[in-house]
Amino acid sequence: MIDQSTVDTLAGLARLALTDEERRVFPGQLASDIQSLEKLSLLNTDGIEPMIYGFDGTQNACREDSAQTSAVSREELFSLAPASADSCFVVPRILE
Repeated sequence: MIDQSTVDTLAGLARLALTDEERRVFPGQLASDIQSLEKLSLLNTDGIEPMIYGFDGTQNACREDSAQTSAVSREELFSLAPASADSCFVVPRILE
């Protein structure tokens, strides 16, 4: 069962700031989502080969990789960032 503690833990792991209304509603929504996923385990998948990709592989689903020039300079991009150092964007640390 999904209780308030579980919602708080998941929100903390996802770094989400939930409102009181969201904290009230989410346990029921998450329980419903999990129940829907559990129904999938009832399907008979005998003889069905697992899919690695979402397409049959007969065609390339990706565009050709080619270099393109940008209308914005690197310096301008870095000037728009909250923080940068040594031609890199500085972001908050997320792993402890």
